[in-house]
Amino acid sequence: MQSAQRIERSQACLFGGAIGDALGAPVGAMDWPAIRGEFGESGAQALAQAYGGLGRVTGDTQLMLFTAEGMLRGYVRIQERDTYAPGLTIHHALIRWLTTQGMPTMVPRIDNDAGLIGDPHLHARRSPSVACIDALSRAPAFGWQAGGTQRGGGVMRIAPIGLFPWGDFLLYHRERAFQVACESLRLTHAYPGDYLAAGVFAYLINGLLETRHSLESLMLRALTFMDSGAGLNFHPGVEERRELPRSRARIRFLLEAALDFHRRGIVPSPQGIDVLCNDRGSEELLAIGIWCALMAGNYRQGVLWAVNHSAASSTAGLIAGHLLGLRFGLEGLPPAWLEALELRDWLDRLAHDLQWLPRVYRGHGHGAYDAELNARYPGW
Repeated sequence: MQSAQRIERSQACLFGGAIGDALGAPVGAMDWPAIRGEFGESGAQALAQAYGGLGRVTGDTQLMLFTAEGMLRGYVRIQERDTYAPGLTIHHALIRWLTTQGMPTMVPRIDNDAGLIGDPHLHARRSPSVACIDALSRAPAFGWQAGGTQRGGGVMRIAPIGLFPWGDFLLYHRERAFQVACESLRLTHAYPGDYLAAGVFAYLINGLLETRHSLESLMLRALTFMDSGAGLNFHPGVEERRELPRSRARIRFLLEAALDFHRRGIVPSPQGIDVLCNDRGSEELLAIGIWCALMAGNYRQGVLWAVNHSAASSTAGLIAGHLLGLRFGLEGLPPAWLEALELRDWLDRLAHDLQWLPRVYRGHGHGAYDAELNARYPGW
């Protein structure tokens, strides 16, 4: 695939996810009867006021952007220090996000200058994940991983890990995306269902970007890889080991249910989504996003299905939006929604740089763009 095509598809993915988040933001705290009462029988059909304006995103998109920045800083670190440690730079990025929410950190030194942290718009508090804030606030150092097995979500920030061109620079391609996503999610969520769902999501995103495989075929491959256990490059604790088989079985059940609905032509509905997702865990929200992405005839249809129900509308909209963006491309995104979306410049730049920086950055000053990119994404 040509570089320009990769960049455009990467942009479609991030823009698509952020639009889904913004569509879900006004209804995220409502159940389906309340949404219908507020917006009519069809529910929300356009961007509505949230956080004081149209097109405003939640903390989900903020976390996704900081994860993208952490990925890019991780690549710079590889080239400058010959040290492969994406989990450290992603954790640093997430802790920088934590400080934008007005929360203290136990880490003695962070970068308060470069990148996203310097934009006041990203200091807005937009219903941030309580589980993320709690885990990040307790981290004494980069790379420290949360303990316990309480469910908490977190899958919403993973798409940039799937978009990174692993296949160009490392051995493993989609499998590496799965592995890094699990490691990254476990920084804040030690429940296996959360980090395995993140791994599957990153695998799907990477596969849709890198290959011509359908979402259906990629799902089956992702589930097989998940069940193999090869995607975990850490040693789960005792509680995690007990929970892993149940989590794998639950994810397989939910995703195979979404695939079965697709094969039988069952269109997502608020009632059907609420039956599939009787919880707000990462596994259920991933299944909602996949079901909507499989069945949609266009981006608009799929993302509106994904936000009109009683579950976590903004997160489901973001997950579905990422997949739908890759499926239908930039030209498939409604222009009015894209125009109203906040943080477009950051979404555009980071989506571009996820594909461009690994192609041009050489390290140690050997590349024409090294000085510029090192200043933008310091490798720590």
